[in-house]
Amino acid sequence: MNNPPPLKRDAQGRVDPSSLGDLIAWFLDHDPRVGLIRHPNVESVFQWKQTEDERAGEAVYQFDSAEARLAVGIMQALVENDSEQSLHEWISQ
Repeated sequence: MNNPPPLKRDAQGRVDPSSLGDLIAWFLDHDPRVGLIRHPNVESVFQWKQTEDERAGEAVYQFDSAEARLAVGIMQALVENDSEQSLHEWISQ
């Protein structure tokens, strides 16, 4: 397995979104635990849940795939939690 691409930061220390996208893509392609999101059954359950939430009247953004939702969720989590500690606290809620 080759090494993941480096995560780049700007002058203020914020993560460069394009390098984060490259890193997420690398994990999707090289780590079977993450790549599982591409399994047809996972996609089927994701699409079903999205449809059911919409039928229940919830405001749902229509993602094209579970993989797209995962990538956006990772980016949102990292933007909203600027330290490893705050990310761990957020995940454990």
